[in-house]
Amino acid sequence: MAAILTLLATACLGGSEGGGSAEGGGEGAPGSVTVMAAFVDDEEDRFVESLAAFEEESGVTVEYEGSPDFDTVITTRVQGNNAPDIAIFPQPGLLLDVAETTDALPIGDYLDEAALEESLIPGFLDATRTDEGVFGVPMKMSIKSVLWYPVPEFEDAGYTIPETAADLRALEEQIRSDGGTPWCLGMESADSTGWVGTDWVEEYMLRLHGPDVYDQWVNHEIPFNAPEVTAAWEKFGEIFQTEGNVVGGTQGVLSIPFGESPNAMFEKEPGCWLHRQANFISGFFPDKVQEDLD
Repeated sequence: MAAILTLLATACLGGSEGGGSAEGGGEGAPGSVTVMAAFVDDEEDRFVESLAAFEEESGVTVEYEGSPDFDTVITTRVQGNNAPDIAIFPQPGLLLDVAETTDALPIGDYLDEAALEESLIPGFLDATRTDEGVFGVPMKMSIKSVLWYPVPEFEDAGYTIPETAADLRALEEQIRSDGGTPWCLGMESADSTGWVGTDWVEEYMLRLHGPDVYDQWVNHEIPFNAPEVTAAWEKFGEIFQTEGNVVGGTQGVLSIPFGESPNAMFEKEPGCWLHRQANFISGFFPDKVQEDLD
């Protein structure tokens, strides 16, 4: 998952005609810029703090607005002709949807696209590319498919780290036979509820069928009910639909907030033993756990 920055207004810094919150002209009136993202709470505080040096050096005031319901809010703001100057999208698909319905500027209008391409992983910019140009600058990346587990308790229970899918199934069965629950899994995320599940399905698409089929799926070249997609869903179903495999069962999967879902791992007797989530989830762990992460 990447955080992608895009410019939505026709002007945002300095004297220029058009949209945005820039104020009148010339170098003496640099004005302000509005930024919207999904960063809230501690993450918002750190982001705003990181802007201080830019504001001091440039003279530009950054007006930040964070929302846990970013997907809905940005769409509503754009449709209401009230878009921020800059938006930081947690996923490129939504960015491209917005770019097609607004006056968003291709990054080549204000950045050296070739130089940026050279500084990034090959193909990275393609995630925000349309026939009109590239509309986003990757500014942050999260590492997905990290498997978290309570190390001391895991070792004390005699469990070993699985190396294959078959090993993982065997570990699940062993945990259940010991009276435990293998997985911590919660998908509730306000208006974005369900994105946790899409990560699982996307991973199974890649693992089962490879990147070519995955790209066909993303580009709507195969239908959502194609056999390959169905197989990926069925594999995910083996995780969350197997009785006793997840905390709270299938109803808990839908109702437990994603940020709270791993907490049962940290109880004296772990309420679950495995949690698949990106590296950012550690920011939701209890403070005591964060102090002692491996």
